[in-house]
Amino acid sequence: MPFFSQQDGYIISPYMDYLSFFFNKDWKMPMTDIVSIMIKLADENKGSTAGRHIDKTMSVNDHRNMGKAVSLCMDIVEQLGVPKEEQFLRTLNAGHPGGMLLLDEHSAKTLHDSSLPANLYVADATILPQAMGNPPILTIMALAKKIASLLKKQRTGNHYAGPCLFLDIPNSQQPFLSRLHACGCESVDSGMTIS
Repeated sequence: MPFFSQQDGYIISPYMDYLSFFFNKDWKMPMTDIVSIMIKLADENKGSTAGRHIDKTMSVNDHRNMGKAVSLCMDIVEQLGVPKEEQFLRTLNAGHPGGMLLLDEHSAKTLHDSSLPANLYVADATILPQAMGNPPILTIMALAKKIASLLKKQRTGNHYAGPCLFLDIPNSQQPFLSRLHACGCESVDSGMTIS
């Protein structure tokens, strides 16, 4: 994401949605000559989980903000020379959901949720208080680094009392990998292990 424009309740940014291109059967355009803008909505903190099922629907306010964002993006793309009748919307997907494993006062100090096994930590946007509506990668990296530091303190001998953290860093975030290496991280497949 080269840059973004902060709006009230969402951001917009130039972004090619490869997930939609490869997996949405309704995508009829070739990848060439595409003008694409991403909307990242700071949706309301409403929803539930049950077992492996997530129930998350957009609220009235979420729909209002999404409507404003879509209208703004369509106006921008039209100013770039693409008539509105040639524009299309891509797949609605959720990325970096926040607020799904809220930490209480005690667990916020330890960054460990008491409902989880003692050796299992979550180090992603899930434990943030709500969906940020902004790119969360630096916050997630700082959170993972803090949890790794806490786990290092729990180390006994050459073994960890807790798990080794795996941070899934997409290839598009390559500039951050060198910063992570400087913090003592080593590459593992498509992610990073913090030791």
